[in-house]
Amino acid sequence: MSKIKNINNIFNFKKPETTIEKTCTHYKNNVQIYASCCDKYVDCRLCHNDSTDHKIIYGKIKKTKCTNCNTENDVVTHCKNCNIKFGNYHCKKCLIWCDKFSDKDIYHCDKCKCCRVCNEDDVFHCDNCNLCLLINSIDNHKCHAINEEDDCPICLNKLNDYGESIVLLKCLHTIHDSCLTELIKNTDKTKKIPCCTMCKMSVVNFNKYELLFDNYCRESRMPDYYSKWKNDILCNDCNKKSTIKYHNTYNKCTNCKSYNTTVVNTIKNK
Repeated sequence: MSKIKNINNIFNFKKPETTIEKTCTHYKNNVQIYASCCDKYVDCRLCHNDSTDHKIIYGKIKKTKCTNCNTENDVVTHCKNCNIKFGNYHCKKCLIWCDKFSDKDIYHCDKCKCCRVCNEDDVFHCDNCNLCLLINSIDNHKCHAINEEDDCPICLNKLNDYGESIVLLKCLHTIHDSCLTELIKNTDKTKKIPCCTMCKMSVVNFNKYELLFDNYCRESRMPDYYSKWKNDILCNDCNKKSTIKYHNTYNKCTNCKSYNTTVVNTIKNK
């Protein structure tokens, strides 16, 4: 009776050991990196930086570990043992392996020294700002020096930490593009105008909300008891003060017509 050869021996394939359970919330991939500074494997550089008082040094990362078969590798795209792909996208410079994005959804900007989550054709790099910005804002762009160590005012992570596209608002504050999208979505649900969390200026064209908020104001008409009351308001968009008829929620600037205002005083006339 002939012996049946083990196919794993033919291809010199080692049986996978127990897979590694990852807790990383930054990237979906099949790899861990070795942090020589801490003498241990970590899920990603951001996980390391979030849990320590120092940052990982890119040039000193020489080893990786496959989470599928627990095999040590060099800094590569596929595991040498089980041949699993560590991620659809890989950047050696940023130490990123990511399944969430393809090469068309993310690219490395040498000037920013990080990867950006967007199509390269949709952004431009401003040398004065030292920042990649969405190309549809190029006509209205005003240069403003950006510190890459600045925090996003929404998620409070460093602007460059996640390699996302960055939007320079008209108030000259900066924010992750994805955080801006969430901000607009959440404020629309609460019937408010999305505004910068740093200075309260509108992050979108407030005029498109005028008719909508006019309707909100009519629908929530104040009782006759408040008919003689007035509100002194300050507009967060044009910085002008005005005195208007009292409303407990919707107060429209008489100068620029924005509803992004703050009540500074209520005059309770009888």
